[in-house]
Amino acid sequence: MIPQWVDQGGWSLWVLIALSVISVSIATYKLAQFIWFGVANSRYYTLWLERLNTGTLLQTHSEKHSDVYLLNEITNYALIQSKNHGNKDDFEVVMEQYATNKIEQMRGGLKALEVISMTAPLLGLLGTVLGMINAFDQLKSSGMQVDPSILSAGISQALLTTAAGLIVALPALSLWHLYERMLAKAQRQIETVLTEISIRVQW
Repeated sequence: MIPQWVDQGGWSLWVLIALSVISVSIATYKLAQFIWFGVANSRYYTLWLERLNTGTLLQTHSEKHSDVYLLNEITNYALIQSKNHGNKDDFEVVMEQYATNKIEQMRGGLKALEVISMTAPLLGLLGTVLGMINAFDQLKSSGMQVDPSILSAGISQALLTTAAGLIVALPALSLWHLYERMLAKAQRQIETVLTEISIRVQW
């Protein structure tokens, strides 16, 4: 059974509900992905540096540490490429492309969060305008027998869709900014990783 407030909100509210489901799904998936890659915890980067300084990371590319998955994966790939490319310039080109692909992989889905954060308030505003138009049309058709409940129902629909648009947009916008900051931090860490490896590998 559909709640009365959902039915009252009209089609724009249904679209906002769908956007909220998509937003929550993307946010949950990206959080799980960032945790898996180790992006969500700066302790992993510190741990990677400790292993680099002790020499345990550069001894072999077969060892994998799940707690620094992304950084260790890049390290493994870099060590393989350093053996395949004796030239430092070729190595840096290959690793730059590899790092770019990793960043783009982690960025996937964030654009959708940004679009939802911008679209939801506009949909709420559209629902507001439609609700007000509907209320005044019914008020006009009622003629001299004005029923305040007709106008209040339209205003209620208008306020409902406005609130729904903001409720959907604000978390999506906040999460988008949070994930972008995490991604920028991960990019800086990756650049440091590649610089350290390039310096320490014997060419």
